[in-house]
Amino acid sequence: MNSAAILREARHEAGLTQEQLARRLGVSQAAIAQLEGTRANPTLATLERAVRAAGQRLELRLVRDESEVDLSLLREALRMPPAERIAAAERLLHDADAIAAAASRKSTRTASSGG
Repeated sequence: MNSAAILREARHEAGLTQEQLARRLGVSQAAIAQLEGTRANPTLATLERAVRAAGQRLELRLVRDESEVDLSLLREALRMPPAERIAAAERLLHDADAIAAAASRKSTRTASSGG
């Protein structure tokens, strides 16, 4: 959920119009419309102040992002015999080393050519 959606939800739950929220904050209705716009990128302090004016409290928390783990790849690897898994890991390491070396060479060439 982005900042615009958070503010809109807080305002709707409070039963406030943009104009009413604007009066509570001492800003114009246009300023609220801008905060609720798709291009809005307010600071955390601004968002928190606006949400509080709508009678809500902004709560932030960190949660582990488990979505980066592809369980199907893990299951596939676990079906391999251990020696095959080790060989596959060694190939991946070799490929990663080759990519890092190529990037390093490119970085060195770019730096030495001045651009």
